[in-house]
Amino acid sequence: KIRCPSANDGGGDGGGNGGGGDDVSLDPWDIAYYTRVYNAECAGVDEAKLRQYFPLEHVKTTILSIYEELLGLKFERVRDANVWHDDVECYAVRSSVVAASPPQGNSDNTNGEGSFEDDDDDLLGHFYLDIFPRKGKYSHQCVYPLRPSYQNPRNNNNNNN
Repeated sequence: KIRCPSANDGGGDGGGNGGGGDDVSLDPWDIAYYTRVYNAECAGVDEAKLRQYFPLEHVKTTILSIYEELLGLKFERVRDANVWHDDVECYAVRSSVVAASPPQGNSDNTNGEGSFEDDDDDLLGHFYLDIFPRKGKYSHQCVYPLRPSYQNPRNNNNNNN
């Protein structure tokens, strides 16, 4: 049980340990848990009620558009990608820098969707969003490469070493 600071013990302003009790050391992996407990018990934050103000599709679209603007990228959902679960989404990452003349044979894709097999010069890579919980899946945040690769500027081939 977390002891919530009160006005009588300094109000949790960071001065000391709040007026009594033992100092407790937290491991880095405990911080997220105790932050959630503190927010619920002391600050009255109900995460379930907050979710209604942040619909997933709107949040996802907004975050991706912020990264597009900040990094000069374009994210396109790839509907024909081979994924390991129906909930997983694949996105192509492209440069948003407009070339002086587009390569021959490329059509202008303005619907925000691409194909996994596109070999446009502006394709930088792909990423997958697997954001829903399910049995057998990690219950914590996890980011790791599925197949690390790079493009060799000399021959433009993928190298998976």
